[in-house]
Amino acid sequence: MRKTTTFRRLLDRTGPTLIPGVYDALSAAIAQETGFDAVAITGAGLSVTHGYPDLGLMTLTEVVERARAVVRGTSLPVLVDADTGYGGVLNIERTVREFEAVGVAALHLEDQVTQKRCGLLEGIQVVSVEQMTARVRAAVAARSDPDFCVVARTDVRACGQLADVITRAHAYRAAGADAIFLFDLHSRAELEVAAREIPGPKITHVSRGGRVAPIPPAELADMGYQAICYPLTPLQAAAHALRTALVHLRDDASLEPLYDRMVKPVELYELVGLTRAQEFARDYEREEA
Repeated sequence: MRKTTTFRRLLDRTGPTLIPGVYDALSAAIAQETGFDAVAITGAGLSVTHGYPDLGLMTLTEVVERARAVVRGTSLPVLVDADTGYGGVLNIERTVREFEAVGVAALHLEDQVTQKRCGLLEGIQVVSVEQMTARVRAAVAARSDPDFCVVARTDVRACGQLADVITRAHAYRAAGADAIFLFDLHSRAELEVAAREIPGPKITHVSRGGRVAPIPPAELADMGYQAICYPLTPLQAAAHALRTALVHLRDDASLEPLYDRMVKPVELYELVGLTRAQEFARDYEREEA
């Protein structure tokens, strides 16, 4: 089954599908090893691991190259954060085709202005409904695989009301969006109302720094959300572990106390295909001999 079809079916089931944010091939491989059904390439994670804050500074080429690595690191379907599409509707056409070409299963486009920012930051501005529906229509028209999912994300709650979220979600669905990603609603009650009023598959997020305290996935599924994304959780945890290890090395410089928090080198290599590579090499080395 194609990964695009797998992802679409995940959105069709009652859920909940938990989607962790990943930022490279290794984090994608670990997500697969630990039992998830899909992964999301986090825009914030890519920005941070390139040395930039999440302020819309990444280019399409940079994100595509990282997406290629993530797809190589996992057999799971990959949802990628495509920001605002990296330009106008012609850019969005290219964006969809580039991501399809490297094996991404779905993308989400947001309705922020082009100089976008992380949805958890202050100062968010959004484009008109008409501009965003044009983005959605362009993305839908550009795909060559009908199962490639175009997810429309709305950040309007940061600068508007819940009614605006619902109005936009209906417009984006009418424009062809396969699912709606509701970002940073202000309360549990708003999540419940939005789920009830918006048709079709819906995605929400759980984030440290979000306005709503974490809600268990089963409860979000009961509200009507098919997928729950944890965009920054893995990277935040990895950054904490890295800082802890480096502070220990600076102050002590002995490895033994860290052993129970470290994986062995061979485990790292196995995550990215050591056995397969060695078997492949052995087959052809025998032929050479």
